[in-house]
Amino acid sequence: MQKLSEEQIKEIAEMLECGFDCYWNTKTNELLFLPNESQTSIYDDDAWKEDRKKIKKKPKSYKCIEGMTSSESFRMMEDFAEMLPDEKLKASLIQALNNQKPFRHFKELIDFSDYRQNWFDYKAERFREYVREQVGD
Repeated sequence: MQKLSEEQIKEIAEMLECGFDCYWNTKTNELLFLPNESQTSIYDDDAWKEDRKKIKKKPKSYKCIEGMTSSESFRMMEDFAEMLPDEKLKASLIQALNNQKPFRHFKELIDFSDYRQNWFDYKAERFREYVREQVGD
């Protein structure tokens, strides 16, 4: 089994965050990305026809790395909120997470806060950690 580079881990993490699943050829280290139909509206089967054929032809050569579940994403948001030094924002985020449409309300609060970039950096690192766990790194 090949080992993924940090650059590949980063690429996988970014694509998972965008709603794609990654198919990693553990023998060649080739990465294929296909839209996860339940997470993205970007779906044109013809665009990924060749990649689907490759996977279907040698399914045992590929390990599928799927994106986080909604409960894993929710936990990530909770963890971020808990670590914030701004008690007012922390309380607002926790309240948003405990109400209806927690993802939307969390995003709205973060987007208009001084911690927007901190959130993006934190989320990117957590996605990379998630990928490392999935591939056994």
